[in-house]
Amino acid sequence: MAAVGGGTLRRTAWLASLLVLVCGYGREIAAAAADSSSATFGYHWLRLDGEASLPAWYSSVLMLLSALLMLLVSRHGGGSDGRLNRQWAVLGGLFILLSADEAVALHEQLSLPLQQLLHTGGPFFFGWVVAGLGAVMLLGLAYLPFLLRVARRTAVGLVLAGALYVAGALGLEMFGGYVYERFGPSPYYVFITVCEETLEILGLTVLFNVMVAHAAAVLPPLRLGGSPPAGP
Repeated sequence: MAAVGGGTLRRTAWLASLLVLVCGYGREIAAAAADSSSATFGYHWLRLDGEASLPAWYSSVLMLLSALLMLLVSRHGGGSDGRLNRQWAVLGGLFILLSADEAVALHEQLSLPLQQLLHTGGPFFFGWVVAGLGAVMLLGLAYLPFLLRVARRTAVGLVLAGALYVAGALGLEMFGGYVYERFGPSPYYVFITVCEETLEILGLTVLFNVMVAHAAAVLPPLRLGGSPPAGP
């Protein structure tokens, strides 16, 4: 691991994210130029909002790599703070589940049943966002003490990553649901989904970078390079 510096890993992640996003933008531009809908245009594997696509796979990989770093930190980087170690372990386990969900789009499969059960519409047209909002609020409250205990730079990075991801995955998903209910899969809705996926990938890239930097600081035997985060 020492041969690959943390700075190299972080730059590689940003370049890979940029490549995935540019390919997705290019597909949507090509679809618009061909006067075709995004759903029926070719190169589906590049579609930012598509299942079984490169962007979905890439997001899943970023989550999984971040989760593995969290588990490493929980096992070897927390010192004698058992509570902090457990919190890192739980967070790592959660991101493994999120990685699996991103790969199989389980939350989207729950949308219709929840929509029918709760009779949701407007911003809650996609029913899964109701459960998503509740989960985010509970996680935020549960992990507030954790954010006050970790290094300040790590805490700020985690909050930034979470804010970007939630703004896309929930904020723009809700706006997209409102638009989809009224106009269907229109160009306006496609634009919203592109912005949504952009924020999600940016948030996950920030998360991965934060975890590489934090791991570099607290796992000396597995030194990843880069400067350690500032103390609390």
